[in-house]
Amino acid sequence: MCPEASVARWCARPIELGHPGLVLKPLVAGPNEVPVITDPGQAAEDIELAVLSAIHHAATPEGPEILNALFAALHNLDRDRGVCTLTWFVRRCLERSGITWRST
Repeated sequence: MCPEASVARWCARPIELGHPGLVLKPLVAGPNEVPVITDPGQAAEDIELAVLSAIHHAATPEGPEILNALFAALHNLDRDRGVCTLTWFVRRCLERSGITWRST
C-alpha cells in the first residue's frame, strides 16, 4: 500500500532477479488503483476495499462521504467479521494521517 501515487508507481516497477526471464512484478495498491467508495451498500459488499478507499482517499474532498459509507457498512456487519478490528484499524490509519472522524 502506497498513499502517494508517485511512490506507488515507483514500487510497482518490475524487478529483474538476474535469471533470464525471471522478473518480479510487485502488487501495489496506490490511490490510482483504489476506487473512491461513497455508497454504504457498495462498501458493505467489499468491506476490505472500502477500508482501502478510506485509507487512500480520506483526505480528499470526498473523504467525509467515504468515511460515512465505510462506518455505515461496518455498523451493519456481523460481529464475526471483525467490525471492532476494522473500525480500530481505520481510526488508527486516519489518526496517523492527522484526520479526525466522528460518526454523524
